[in-house]
Amino acid sequence: MKITAVLGSPIRNGNSEEMVNLFLTGFAGDDIRIFNINELNCKSCQACDECKKSDSIECALHDELQPVMNSLAESDLIVLASPIYMDQITAQLRIFQDRLNVFLRKDFSTKLKETPTVLLYSQAIEDENNYKNYFKTLKKVYGKFNMKVVDTIVLTDASEHDEIKNNIEIQARLTNWQQNNL
Repeated sequence: MKITAVLGSPIRNGNSEEMVNLFLTGFAGDDIRIFNINELNCKSCQACDECKKSDSIECALHDELQPVMNSLAESDLIVLASPIYMDQITAQLRIFQDRLNVFLRKDFSTKLKETPTVLLYSQAIEDENNYKNYFKTLKKVYGKFNMKVVDTIVLTDASEHDEIKNNIEIQARLTNWQQNNL
């Protein structure tokens, strides 16, 4: 199985990255590619629509986000992770999200095959449902690109960078995901 994980956190070894690592433990031996958007030299979509002129997923920007898009196109499972800052995903993941435009044709059909997608979020707020409507909106956005969201896992009360270590329930849910869902 080919898996692409995209990290939207600027914090190395923080909750988002650790959530991804725990999630991926059940996929040992699979083809796993992890991309940290904060470490890539990339720009936001420039709305030039060069990507709409063919079925190619090559972006006119030719930056370090292109390998991420290539990996998504080849994936059997996609994992997206972000902390919630200022009531939304990070700016880093927003850049990635905007660049998903490369997968849309002029008629808004998608070039990406339907791919199961898991969303991982960490938030300082204790109430798991605080961003429920926002997460539904993101699910709809990703769905437009054929990224079929099959699960959303939220780490709450995560104001410290290592809160995942204190949440046994979320740790178990992440490490057992493959066993319980595939």
